[in-house]
Amino acid sequence: MTERWRLTRSGPLEPLEIHAIYEAIAYGVSNNEAPDTLHVCWPSRPYVCIGIHQIAELEVDMDKCREMGLQVVRRQLGGGAVYLDSNQFFYHIVVHKKHAPVNIREMFQRYLQPTICTYRKFGLPAEYRPLNDVVIRGRKASGNGAATFGDAVVVVGNVILDFEPKAFASVLRIPDEKMRDKMIRSMEGWVTSLRKELRRKPSMSEVEEVYRRCFEEIYGIELVEGELTPSEREYMKKLIKKYGDKKWIFKYREKHGGMLSRVGGKRKVKVMENHYILQLVEKPEKLIRVVVEVRDNKILDIAISGDFFLNPPELLDEIENSLVGRSVDTIENLRPEDVISSQDPRSLSEDMKSLISQILDIVAKVKSELR
Repeated sequence: MTERWRLTRSGPLEPLEIHAIYEAIAYGVSNNEAPDTLHVCWPSRPYVCIGIHQIAELEVDMDKCREMGLQVVRRQLGGGAVYLDSNQFFYHIVVHKKHAPVNIREMFQRYLQPTICTYRKFGLPAEYRPLNDVVIRGRKASGNGAATFGDAVVVVGNVILDFEPKAFASVLRIPDEKMRDKMIRSMEGWVTSLRKELRRKPSMSEVEEVYRRCFEEIYGIELVEGELTPSEREYMKKLIKKYGDKKWIFKYREKHGGMLSRVGGKRKVKVMENHYILQLVEKPEKLIRVVVEVRDNKILDIAISGDFFLNPPELLDEIENSLVGRSVDTIENLRPEDVISSQDPRSLSEDMKSLISQILDIVAKVKSELR
């Protein structure tokens, strides 16, 4: 008997609705009130979306966003800041975790197959590129994220119908216009779209139909159109309120405001003798930014941000809290299990252990920066 999934189709949605609905669906799937679900939609208007682990003021030009009337939304998943508009078809794959891979690479590789198939149905040589991209001839054609909510796994991503690099670059926090122009040229080279590849822009309904067909073919399932349950709708309303709150959007400012306002974009600020605020930015795989306040070799405060994926995301607060009060001399000897206490370290995937190790390696470099 063919397995059945629920298909929910929302069409154009407001920015906050887009990021509340997949978590609301995850709530239903996690509680076994709803089956595994594919949800599809697209933005009703342009907006800017930042990753759960990004510092809004350091990644996005907030003044420019206000000038352009763009809402800034912090999503519940990792990844980087993006400009999104109605030229992007969104899919939200929500599956009970007992049916999904544990390893995040395997998860992306598995659930990006319909995206690859969609581009190939349009005659384009799409391929998976780890960790979370689909590329065409080396150019990024789809950005994706993933997270776990309760007992449900969510993979979100897009098929890009058209892309405007100038709009994207205009909202990012960039030192000067010369650098912005360089970024625009760079994005023109490494991001692509259906319009760019085909010399025409397919309709949203055409893309949706192709994606749905690919989804059913690849997984051997039947998509049965349905609606959100009453409890999912009620939960979605609560999430819209929660994620529209400035305390969520500017959560780093809420927790680390004093330190972040002092350092700004600087690499090193001397507060007084033996008291410094440092900013270290590296990209071992995904970008990792560490802002740390140190007095007499002891960590007073630390903010860890970037476009990485940490699952569950709450682990980052735990890592930060664990590092506060430690001497910088001891960081280089720490292992992931030393800064995680809320769960058995053996339950962490190798990708998560590797990411935490990368974070600790960067924090350990504070010692040499103080010399």
